[in-house]
Amino acid sequence: MKLPALLAAFILTALAWALPAYAEAESGPSIALGIGNVTFTDPLTGQSEDQSVVDGGFDYQLALGGAFSLNVFLGEFGANDELKEIPNLKAFKVGHFGVQARVWFGALFVGAHAANYRLVTADDALSVSISDGSQGQGLVLGYEGGSGWFVLARTDQVEGLEAPDNGPKLDVSSTRLALGFRFK
Repeated sequence: MKLPALLAAFILTALAWALPAYAEAESGPSIALGIGNVTFTDPLTGQSEDQSVVDGGFDYQLALGGAFSLNVFLGEFGANDELKEIPNLKAFKVGHFGVQARVWFGALFVGAHAANYRLVTADDALSVSISDGSQGQGLVLGYEGGSGWFVLARTDQVEGLEAPDNGPKLDVSSTRLALGFRFK
């Protein structure tokens, strides 16, 4: 287990025991859209590049009673822009599928997730490539009201995400804000 994941597990456990928790979590599917920033870093050269991205995704939340919930999620973030590390690239997106554990404090929640990430690239409308997957992790902080609307901030960290067609392995970090709705 990598250091950020261990740190997240420690923080979640400490918060769950130190603060009174009153679950507002309800089971059900949701949809979310957002914006954010992603940084691609080539660990061999040390060069990095920031990109603004659009974020979208779905999840299904399973309330586990008390102050905990488990979310299975599927989403992607990307942009119609070029990356210096991948020649002739016209657009990219990073798809992710994973599981997130949340601790609830009323309508506020904090959580950690683990996921599989894939880089999808396009150099024109007819040429799309998909990379092999790489494991990553992240954290989330959010608020979900009783009406189903929620807002969240989330981070992701992925090491060694291989660019398609034998491209470089890139480290990817992102921070995104999203607004969503949970169907109850």
